[in-house]
Amino acid sequence: MLVLMLALSFCVPAFAAEEEILTRGEFVSALFDLSGVTDIEPKQMYFDDVEMHGDMALAIRWAVGEGIVKGYGSGKFGPDDPVTREQMAAMLYRHAQNLGQGFQGMWYFLLDYPDADQISDWADEAMHWCVMNGIITGTDKGLEPKATATDDQLSLVLDRWQATLTGAGDGQNPVMNFIGEYAAGRAHARIEADGAENARITIEWSSSAWELTRWVMSGKLNNETLTVDYTDCVKSKVTYGDSGELVSEVTEYENGTGKIVFAGDSTFTWKGDQSEQEELVFEWSFVPPAGGIDYLALVNKLHPLPDGWEDALQTVTVTNSVGDEVEVEKKAYDAYLLLKADLEENDGIYLELDSARRSVAAQQDIMDRFIEKYGADYAAKTVATPGYSEHHTGLALDLYFRLKGEDGAFTDVYYNEDMVQYPEIWEKIHSKLADYGFILRYLEGKEHITGYGYEPWHLRYIDDVDIAKEITSRGLTFEEYLGAVRATDVNIDYGASELYSREELKEAVVQIKCQFASWEGCELHSIRYAGDERNSEENLQWMNSLGGEGQYYIQCAEFLMDFRSPVEGGDAWSPDTEYTDYQWWLARTENGGWDILTWGY
Repeated sequence: MLVLMLALSFCVPAFAAEEEILTRGEFVSALFDLSGVTDIEPKQMYFDDVEMHGDMALAIRWAVGEGIVKGYGSGKFGPDDPVTREQMAAMLYRHAQNLGQGFQGMWYFLLDYPDADQISDWADEAMHWCVMNGIITGTDKGLEPKATATDDQLSLVLDRWQATLTGAGDGQNPVMNFIGEYAAGRAHARIEADGAENARITIEWSSSAWELTRWVMSGKLNNETLTVDYTDCVKSKVTYGDSGELVSEVTEYENGTGKIVFAGDSTFTWKGDQSEQEELVFEWSFVPPAGGIDYLALVNKLHPLPDGWEDALQTVTVTNSVGDEVEVEKKAYDAYLLLKADLEENDGIYLELDSARRSVAAQQDIMDRFIEKYGADYAAKTVATPGYSEHHTGLALDLYFRLKGEDGAFTDVYYNEDMVQYPEIWEKIHSKLADYGFILRYLEGKEHITGYGYEPWHLRYIDDVDIAKEITSRGLTFEEYLGAVRATDVNIDYGASELYSREELKEAVVQIKCQFASWEGCELHSIRYAGDERNSEENLQWMNSLGGEGQYYIQCAEFLMDFRSPVEGGDAWSPDTEYTDYQWWLARTENGGWDILTWGY
């Protein structure tokens, strides 16, 4: 998967031994000077290794108050410590976010540097943003995220940072960047401004198994309408206002990868003034090539199986140790056999396939039978919507394993509740998945992204070892890697309950997070238990009035959620709004798990 990198003509020079080291305190002071803030109130210092008075003390107080710096912990800031390149990036990015900048929506892309994997997790998003905007670029050794910065780089980096925020600069800086995303592939576009009048739009896309068939962009450039209609990857036109049209050039088009460049003249303007800029909207569609599928296709509760998938899919059918037939995509099965052989030979673990492909028609049949037997509400909560199950792809594999006794006989460990009793076995299995192009699909703690609870047995084949290793090493979900969601830190507060154990409350929270995953574009911030007093007789009567026929709930619980709605809210939400203390009510029967019965205000 190719990813657009902003190619700027300047780079940070390689560090030299004789250059003056830049300290953390000096860098924060320089940012403070740029802010123009003067009314910092004298108050208790946050760090015991920083003087109470003086310019640096004011700068650090300001930076802490703005969330730009966080210190080392234990009351230490380290003002005289050298500032590393990734620390510098993190501080610049936090400050930019305070000013309304930073990534919006999808942001992840591969950094084409040999040492990109050395970036600390806490600096990763910041480094991506700084590299994308040309604020920090590579040396002859790579990105060198943990190398120390020097004094002579300070003004250069800050100039680039300011130019990125204002759209001004030396003519090399992109005014604004756009990244469009589709579940079956990626397209990237950028606008580069040469002063206030000339501009160039560059669009690049890549998908090894999918082909761009139509691309549409619409928006406004300085109140003049810009429309692009690009068909069959051969010809394209740009028209804007009454200024005529420009013909683009297409280069490097092969096997779904292409590049289009629209070069503007003095009538094609995109001013640096933020008030003049309006976001452009992209649409594009993909069709599968003959005899091929996209191994990076995303199928989940929000993204259906791509059209034509079942016709293009090539599978094999095998029989497992308990006599069940399992259908699986051919390349995924070949990779599974290699993984299975490795684990048997080196770890004494004997894998078996529980299930893999399930057709859309079979899923619909399951749904129909559940509706007939249990009703539509129960079926909707229990059975994946036909067309939206990852098992349709043939690339999702559910495993079980066999235990070999001292007498050489095997025992099948088949049921989920039994398999979770062997975390050490799953740890060994998971450690080798990426080596064969697999990822663990449903991660613990990421239920609000995937829509499913932790399943150690559920793998996904993606046919690319490097990408599998990237996803695994960074602890990403497939959704995060593809940019389908923007992950946020979620604070869970279980409170102090005398009714329920932490594990019982955690089970309820997982139910809520799985439901939240279907709220497209929403960002989850926190969930907290409302307290034991909510398990009242009055509330239990209410829960039982909401439950299905034959259900009798003996306990209930309320949770409160904070989340943000998408910029385009649609019918369900007000756009770009923080919802606080949003209520969730769950209840359970004597021998059952938690049921979500209602939510809202």
